Amino acid sequence: MMIQNIAPDILDNHYTEQSPNADSPMLVYQNDKILIRFNPETSRTEFPSWKEFSGKKSAIYLFSVSGKPYFLLYESSDLPTGYEWYTMKDMQQLPRTGNTEPFLAFTGWHLWKWYQNSKFCGACGAETVFDHTERAKVCPVCRNHIYPRINPAVIVGITNMIPYFGPFIGAIPSAFLILLVDPKYFLSFVIMILVLQQVDGNLIGPKILGQSTGLSGFWVIFAITLFGGMFGFVGMLIGVPVFAVIYTGISTYVNTNLQRKHLTTETRKYVHVDYIDDQNRFVHLPEEEVRNVVSKEGFRKQVDAKRKKEEEEYRN
Repeated sequence: MMIQNIAPDILDNHYTEQSPNADSPMLVYQNDKILIRFNPETSRTEFPSWKEFSGKKSAIYLFSVSGKPYFLLYESSDLPTGYEWYTMKDMQQLPRTGNTEPFLAFTGWHLWKWYQNSKFCGACGAETVFDHTERAKVCPVCRNHIYPRINPAVIVGITNMIPYFGPFIGAIPSAFLILLVDPKYFLSFVIMILVLQQVDGNLIGPKILGQSTGLSGFWVIFAITLFGGMFGFVGMLIGVPVFAVIYTGISTYVNTNLQRKHLTTETRKYVHVDYIDDQNRFVHLPEEEVRNVVSKEGFRKQVDAKRKKEEEEYRN
Protein backbone atom coordinates (compact mmCIF):
# COMPACT_ATOMS: atom_id res chain seq x y z
CA MET A 1 0.00 0.00 0.00
CA MET A 2 1.39 3.42 -0.98
CA ILE A 3 0.26 6.78 0.33
CA GLN A 4 2.06 9.45 -1.71
CA ASN A 5 1.92 13.18 -2.18
CA ILE A 6 2.08 13.82 -5.95
CA ALA A 7 1.44 17.59 -5.76
CA PRO A 8 1.24 19.69 -7.85
CA ASP A 9 -0.12 16.84 -10.03
CA ILE A 10 -3.76 15.86 -9.54
CA LEU A 11 -5.05 12.32 -9.99
CA ASP A 12 -8.48 11.74 -11.52
CA ASN A 13 -9.41 8.03 -11.44
CA HIS A 14 -12.99 8.51 -12.62
CA TYR A 15 -13.55 6.12 -15.52
CA THR A 16 -14.45 7.55 -18.91
CA GLU A 17 -14.43 5.77 -22.25
CA GLN A 18 -11.34 7.02 -24.11
CA SER A 19 -9.06 5.83 -26.89
CA PRO A 20 -5.30 6.39 -26.71
CA ASN A 21 -3.56 8.75 -29.10
CA ALA A 22 -0.03 8.30 -30.46
CA ASP A 23 1.69 9.86 -27.41
CA SER A 24 -0.49 8.34 -24.70
CA PRO A 25 1.63 6.65 -21.98
CA MET A 26 1.00 2.94 -21.57
CA LEU A 27 1.39 0.90 -18.38
CA VAL A 28 2.50 -2.64 -19.17
CA TYR A 29 2.74 -5.33 -16.49
CA GLN A 30 3.97 -8.90 -16.24
CA ASN A 31 3.46 -10.59 -12.86
CA ASP A 32 5.08 -8.16 -10.40
CA LYS A 33 7.08 -6.32 -13.07
CA ILE A 34 6.47 -3.16 -15.09
CA LEU A 35 7.95 -2.14 -18.45
CA ILE A 36 9.74 1.21 -18.08
CA ARG A 37 12.83 3.14 -19.17
CA PHE A 38 14.91 4.90 -16.53
CA ASN A 39 16.82 8.02 -17.51
CA PRO A 40 19.78 8.40 -15.07
CA GLU A 41 20.55 11.94 -16.28
CA THR A 42 17.16 13.32 -15.29
CA SER A 43 16.27 10.64 -12.69
CA ARG A 44 12.97 10.25 -14.50
CA THR A 45 11.00 7.08 -15.12
CA GLU A 46 9.49 6.91 -18.60
CA PHE A 47 6.55 4.77 -19.72
CA PRO A 48 6.27 3.56 -23.34
CA SER A 49 3.81 5.40 -25.58
CA TRP A 50 1.04 3.96 -27.74
CA LYS A 51 2.88 4.67 -31.01
CA GLU A 52 5.86 2.54 -29.93
CA PHE A 53 3.78 -0.63 -30.08
CA SER A 54 3.20 -2.23 -33.44
CA GLY A 55 1.02 -5.09 -34.63
CA LYS A 56 -2.11 -6.17 -32.80
CA LYS A 57 -2.65 -4.14 -29.62
CA SER A 58 -5.46 -3.23 -27.20
CA ALA A 59 -5.61 -0.83 -24.28
CA ILE A 60 -8.11 0.46 -21.73
CA TYR A 61 -8.25 3.79 -19.95
CA LEU A 62 -6.95 3.82 -16.33
CA PHE A 63 -6.84 7.39 -15.01
CA SER A 64 -5.68 10.93 -15.77
CA VAL A 65 -2.97 12.96 -14.07
CA SER A 66 -3.35 16.72 -14.43
CA GLY A 67 -5.45 16.10 -17.52
CA LYS A 68 -3.03 13.60 -19.13
CA PRO A 69 -4.67 10.18 -19.69
CA TYR A 70 -2.85 6.91 -18.90
CA PHE A 71 -3.82 3.53 -20.35
CA LEU A 72 -3.31 -0.12 -19.50
CA LEU A 73 -1.95 -2.23 -22.34
CA TYR A 74 -3.59 -5.62 -21.93
CA GLU A 75 -2.83 -7.10 -25.35
CA SER A 76 0.16 -6.65 -27.71
CA SER A 77 1.92 -8.84 -30.26
CA ASP A 78 5.33 -7.28 -29.55
CA LEU A 79 7.09 -4.89 -27.16
CA PRO A 80 9.12 -1.74 -27.99
CA THR A 81 12.89 -1.70 -27.68
CA GLY A 82 14.80 0.43 -25.18
CA TYR A 83 12.60 -0.54 -22.23
CA GLU A 84 13.28 -3.02 -19.42
CA TRP A 85 11.24 -5.02 -16.96
CA TYR A 86 11.59 -3.75 -13.38
CA THR A 87 10.02 -5.32 -10.32
CA MET A 88 7.71 -2.97 -8.47
CA LYS A 89 10.11 -2.93 -5.52
CA ASP A 90 13.13 -2.11 -7.71
CA MET A 91 11.24 0.68 -9.43
CA GLN A 92 10.28 2.23 -6.11
CA GLN A 93 13.96 2.29 -5.10
CA LEU A 94 15.14 4.08 -8.26
CA PRO A 95 16.44 7.67 -7.82
CA ARG A 96 13.64 10.07 -8.62
CA THR A 97 12.76 13.73 -8.62
CA GLY A 98 9.16 13.20 -7.55
CA ASN A 99 6.57 10.66 -6.43
CA THR A 100 4.24 10.77 -9.43
CA GLU A 101 5.69 7.91 -11.54
CA PRO A 102 5.96 5.36 -8.68
CA PHE A 103 2.47 6.29 -7.52
CA LEU A 104 1.03 5.80 -11.01
CA ALA A 105 2.90 2.52 -11.44
CA PHE A 106 1.51 1.05 -8.21
CA THR A 107 -2.00 2.39 -8.79
CA GLY A 108 -2.02 0.91 -12.29
CA TRP A 109 -0.61 -2.37 -10.98
CA HIS A 110 -3.49 -2.76 -8.51
CA LEU A 111 -6.01 -2.14 -11.30
CA TRP A 112 -4.18 -4.57 -13.58
CA LYS A 113 -4.28 -7.25 -10.82
CA TRP A 114 -8.00 -6.65 -10.44
CA TYR A 115 -8.55 -7.03 -14.19
CA GLN A 116 -6.52 -10.27 -14.11
CA ASN A 117 -8.44 -11.67 -11.13
CA SER A 118 -11.77 -10.74 -12.73
CA LYS A 119 -11.09 -12.55 -16.00
CA PHE A 120 -13.79 -15.13 -15.30
CA CYS A 121 -17.26 -14.75 -13.80
CA GLY A 122 -17.54 -15.99 -10.24
CA ALA A 123 -21.20 -16.93 -10.75
CA CYS A 124 -21.15 -19.02 -13.93
CA GLY A 125 -17.46 -19.32 -14.85
CA ALA A 126 -17.75 -17.63 -18.26
CA GLU A 127 -15.00 -15.30 -19.47
CA THR A 128 -15.83 -11.68 -18.70
CA VAL A 129 -15.53 -8.68 -21.01
CA PHE A 130 -14.88 -4.99 -20.40
CA ASP A 131 -17.82 -2.75 -19.62
CA HIS A 132 -17.17 0.41 -21.65
CA THR A 133 -19.61 2.57 -19.68
CA GLU A 134 -17.95 2.20 -16.24
CA ARG A 135 -14.95 0.57 -14.61
CA ALA A 136 -16.29 -2.95 -14.40
CA LYS A 137 -16.10 -6.42 -15.94
CA VAL A 138 -19.35 -7.94 -17.12
CA CYS A 139 -20.28 -11.54 -17.82
CA PRO A 140 -21.86 -11.90 -21.29
CA VAL A 141 -23.74 -15.01 -20.15
CA CYS A 142 -25.37 -14.16 -16.81
CA ARG A 143 -24.81 -10.37 -16.95
CA ASN A 144 -23.02 -10.41 -13.61
CA HIS A 145 -21.08 -7.15 -13.02
CA ILE A 146 -17.77 -7.19 -11.16
CA TYR A 147 -16.43 -3.95 -9.68
CA PRO A 148 -13.17 -3.01 -7.97
CA ARG A 149 -13.70 -3.07 -4.24
CA ILE A 150 -11.91 -2.09 -1.06
CA ASN A 151 -10.92 -5.03 1.11
CA PRO A 152 -12.69 -4.71 4.49
CA ALA A 153 -9.39 -5.65 6.13
CA VAL A 154 -7.95 -2.33 4.90
CA ILE A 155 -10.77 -0.37 6.58
CA VAL A 156 -10.46 -2.30 9.84
CA GLY A 157 -6.66 -2.02 9.73
CA ILE A 158 -6.77 1.77 9.41
CA THR A 159 -9.39 2.31 12.12
CA ASN A 160 -7.62 -0.20 14.39
CA MET A 161 -5.08 2.56 15.08
CA ILE A 162 -7.71 3.81 17.52
CA PRO A 163 -7.36 1.63 20.66
CA TYR A 164 -10.39 -0.30 21.94
CA PHE A 165 -13.03 1.39 19.74
CA GLY A 166 -11.19 1.31 16.40
CA PRO A 167 -12.19 -2.24 15.37
CA PHE A 168 -15.89 -1.43 15.89
CA ILE A 169 -15.63 1.84 13.94
CA GLY A 170 -14.11 -0.03 10.99
CA ALA A 171 -16.34 -3.08 11.36
CA ILE A 172 -19.62 -1.20 10.83
CA PRO A 173 -18.97 -0.02 7.22
CA SER A 174 -17.09 -3.25 6.43
CA ALA A 175 -19.97 -5.43 7.62
CA PHE A 176 -22.39 -3.32 5.58
CA LEU A 177 -20.27 -3.79 2.42
CA ILE A 178 -20.07 -7.55 3.01
CA LEU A 179 -23.83 -7.69 3.56
CA LEU A 180 -24.39 -6.03 0.18
CA VAL A 181 -21.82 -8.10 -1.74
CA ASP A 182 -22.02 -11.54 -0.13
CA PRO A 183 -24.45 -11.86 2.82
CA LYS A 184 -23.37 -15.41 3.70
CA TYR A 185 -20.05 -14.06 5.05
CA PHE A 186 -21.70 -11.30 7.11
CA LEU A 187 -22.26 -13.27 10.32
CA SER A 188 -18.81 -14.92 10.29
CA PHE A 189 -17.19 -11.50 9.78
CA VAL A 190 -19.09 -9.97 12.73
CA ILE A 191 -18.17 -12.89 15.00
CA MET A 192 -14.51 -12.66 13.96
CA ILE A 193 -14.40 -8.91 14.67
CA LEU A 194 -15.99 -9.41 18.11
CA VAL A 195 -13.45 -12.09 19.04
CA LEU A 196 -10.50 -10.08 17.72
CA GLN A 197 -11.66 -6.95 19.52
CA GLN A 198 -11.96 -8.77 22.83
CA VAL A 199 -8.47 -10.24 22.52
CA ASP A 200 -6.86 -7.10 21.16
CA GLY A 201 -8.77 -4.60 23.31
CA ASN A 202 -8.57 -6.44 26.63
CA LEU A 203 -5.28 -8.34 26.43
CA ILE A 204 -2.88 -7.19 23.74
CA GLY A 205 -3.78 -3.49 23.43
CA PRO A 206 -3.54 -2.42 27.09
CA LYS A 207 -0.26 -4.33 27.50
CA ILE A 208 1.37 -2.72 24.45
CA LEU A 209 -0.07 0.76 25.02
CA GLY A 210 0.72 0.64 28.72
CA GLN A 211 4.36 -0.26 28.10
CA SER A 212 4.90 2.18 25.23
CA THR A 213 3.09 5.20 26.70
CA GLY A 214 3.41 4.58 30.44
CA LEU A 215 -0.39 4.74 30.83
CA SER A 216 -2.60 2.15 32.46
CA GLY A 217 -5.60 0.71 30.63
CA PHE A 218 -7.92 3.05 32.54
CA TRP A 219 -6.08 6.19 31.39
CA VAL A 220 -5.94 4.92 27.80
CA ILE A 221 -9.73 4.54 27.70
CA PHE A 222 -10.13 7.89 29.50
CA ALA A 223 -7.94 9.64 26.92
CA ILE A 224 -9.82 8.15 23.95
CA THR A 225 -13.22 9.01 25.45
CA LEU A 226 -12.22 12.56 26.42
CA PHE A 227 -10.45 13.56 23.21
CA GLY A 228 -12.95 11.68 21.04
CA GLY A 229 -15.78 13.66 22.62
CA MET A 230 -13.92 16.93 22.11
CA PHE A 231 -12.40 16.47 18.64
CA GLY A 232 -14.22 13.49 17.11
CA PHE A 233 -12.34 10.90 15.04
CA VAL A 234 -9.10 12.92 15.04
CA GLY A 235 -9.29 13.16 18.81
CA MET A 236 -9.46 9.37 19.06
CA LEU A 237 -6.27 9.08 17.03
CA ILE A 238 -4.26 11.69 18.93
CA GLY A 239 -5.88 11.20 22.36
CA VAL A 240 -3.51 8.61 23.81
CA PRO A 241 -0.18 10.21 22.75
CA VAL A 242 -1.32 13.73 23.76
CA PHE A 243 -2.62 12.53 27.12
CA ALA A 244 0.61 10.55 27.65
CA VAL A 245 2.57 13.81 27.25
CA ILE A 246 0.25 15.60 29.71
CA TYR A 247 0.41 12.69 32.15
CA THR A 248 4.20 12.56 31.97
CA GLY A 249 4.46 16.33 32.46
CA ILE A 250 2.24 16.28 35.55
CA SER A 251 4.03 13.21 36.96
CA THR A 252 7.41 14.87 36.46
CA TYR A 253 6.21 18.07 38.16
CA VAL A 254 4.75 16.21 41.15
CA ASN A 255 7.76 13.92 41.57
CA THR A 256 10.16 16.85 41.35
CA ASN A 257 8.33 18.65 44.17
CA LEU A 258 8.22 15.49 46.28
CA GLN A 259 11.96 14.94 45.85
CA ARG A 260 12.59 18.56 46.74
CA LYS A 261 10.81 17.90 50.06
CA HIS A 262 12.73 14.61 50.49
CA LEU A 263 9.58 12.52 50.11
CA THR A 264 9.26 9.23 48.27
CA THR A 265 7.81 9.17 44.74
CA GLU A 266 6.36 5.65 45.08
CA THR A 267 2.58 5.94 44.81
CA ARG A 268 1.89 2.84 46.88
CA LYS A 269 3.59 4.46 49.90
CA TYR A 270 0.76 6.99 50.08
CA VAL A 271 -2.04 4.42 50.26
CA HIS A 272 -4.03 4.80 53.52
CA VAL A 273 -2.05 7.91 54.49
CA ASP A 274 -4.14 10.44 56.44
CA TYR A 275 -1.64 13.33 56.27
CA ILE A 276 2.08 14.21 56.41
CA ASP A 277 3.24 16.22 59.43
CA ASP A 278 5.81 19.04 59.54
CA GLN A 279 8.67 16.53 59.99
CA ASN A 280 7.66 14.71 56.76
CA ARG A 281 6.33 11.78 58.76
CA PHE A 282 3.47 9.75 57.33
CA VAL A 283 0.40 9.60 59.57
CA HIS A 284 -1.76 6.67 58.49
CA LEU A 285 -5.48 6.19 58.91
CA PRO A 286 -6.59 4.22 61.98
CA GLU A 287 -6.30 0.48 61.40
CA GLU A 288 -9.98 -0.13 62.09
CA GLU A 289 -11.02 2.50 59.54
CA VAL A 290 -8.69 1.04 56.92
CA ARG A 291 -10.01 -2.45 57.56
CA ASN A 292 -13.61 -1.32 57.22
CA VAL A 293 -12.94 0.49 53.95
CA VAL A 294 -10.78 -2.17 52.31
CA SER A 295 -12.23 -5.48 53.46
CA LYS A 296 -15.38 -6.91 51.94
CA GLU A 297 -16.72 -7.62 55.39
CA GLY A 298 -16.40 -3.99 56.39
CA PHE A 299 -18.06 -2.92 53.16
CA ARG A 300 -20.97 -5.28 53.77
CA LYS A 301 -21.35 -4.00 57.30
CA GLN A 302 -21.52 -0.45 56.05
CA VAL A 303 -24.17 -1.37 53.47
CA ASP A 304 -26.20 -3.36 56.00
CA ALA A 305 -26.02 -0.57 58.55
CA LYS A 306 -27.15 1.98 56.00
CA ARG A 307 -30.04 -0.26 54.92
CA LYS A 308 -31.19 -0.81 58.51
CA LYS A 309 -31.03 2.90 59.19
CA GLU A 310 -33.16 3.64 56.11
CA GLU A 311 -35.71 0.97 57.13
CA GLU A 312 -36.01 2.42 60.64
CA GLU A 313 -36.49 5.90 59.24
CA TYR A 314 -39.17 4.57 56.88
CA ARG A 315 -41.07 2.87 59.75
CA ASN A 316 -40.94 5.99 61.86
